[in-house]
Amino acid sequence: MRHESVCVLREINGTPVDQKLLIVEFFSCLALRYEALVLREMNYAVDQLLRVEYSEWFAFAKQAVDNRFYAIARKACEKALACLQTNDILKTKDADALCEHMETIRKVKRLKDVATVRGSSQSVQAQTVEYLKRKITEHDEASTLVIKEKQHSASFLFRNGIKKHNA
Repeated sequence: MRHESVCVLREINGTPVDQKLLIVEFFSCLALRYEALVLREMNYAVDQLLRVEYSEWFAFAKQAVDNRFYAIARKACEKALACLQTNDILKTKDADALCEHMETIRKVKRLKDVATVRGSSQSVQAQTVEYLKRKITEHDEASTLVIKEKQHSASFLFRNGIKKHNA
């Protein structure tokens, strides 16, 4: 969690102060929610009311992905999948419930894949490529502004073309 926070804080270096404050506030809420879910999960054996449902882990993972905490989202998806696998629905013979359960597992796996892909796209190489692309486009835009010549109207160019053709 600490590593993720350091990465995000480095990313938001150039953002306005109000956005930085919102992200830091969310960070504290995110850390507290994660810790609360983990504590509930650890104490589930003592008190059955503390059971963490897959939907709580899934909602937490979606929020983490939306706020670019991909490693945490992957962990939350893994916890949601673990909750789904220990669920008693697998023991039932109800086809509709089983189909719905499998669809839920697919949703969680899809979110985990999204978090994995987006998390890996934040690697140093991916960031370098993105930075170079951005610099190239900025350079191209700057050079087109400098090199831009006076544009002639179409009728002027047409008349010059006819004059050259007749000459």
